[in-house]
Amino acid sequence: VVVPKDAGPGVRHAAAELTNYLHKITGGTFALADGPVAGLNTVLVGTPYKAARRDEIRIRARDAKTLEVTGDGPLGTLFAVYDLLETFGCGFYAHDYEAIPAAATLTLPVGYDKVDAPFMTWRGMWGRIAREQFDYCMKLRFNNSDQADANYKRRLAEVGGGYHGDFSQRLTSRFVPSSKFLKTHPDWYAYIR
Repeated sequence: VVVPKDAGPGVRHAAAELTNYLHKITGGTFALADGPVAGLNTVLVGTPYKAARRDEIRIRARDAKTLEVTGDGPLGTLFAVYDLLETFGCGFYAHDYEAIPAAATLTLPVGYDKVDAPFMTWRGMWGRIAREQFDYCMKLRFNNSDQADANYKRRLAEVGGGYHGDFSQRLTSRFVPSSKFLKTHPDWYAYIR
């Protein structure tokens, strides 16, 4: 697993998560390096990428021996890692329960190239899990910085920051009428019943 030499803590965290889960799935050892190693397949984590949308991910097989896992900054890269792990069969069902498959080999189809971005700009929840379970929140692709404790906010800053959307329910139900804006901004009304 190759991480750029100048990668910050967010990309390094994403690469560490990837190697940790690949080991759990396969039992193999996946080392972190700052350049490709002759004779071995390469997974590039956090390569430069110009995203078209916020928190966008890109996972692509450059060739038969090189996989690129990247995204919109460190946060998009971390989201790409979790997306790839889900593609390999991992399930992140609760902060204290996840399913990890056992597989001797992992493959993707020739020409695999996934580009995706979340539909909603602000993604998160309030409550204890949102404040205390940073890793689980990242697996769910949350990006909110609201109501988080200092440690959560520090770690979120390390992976490229978050999105603060402290607007509560009244803004979209009372002051920004859905009859006028729902068609062009459905994400503004996602929390309205």
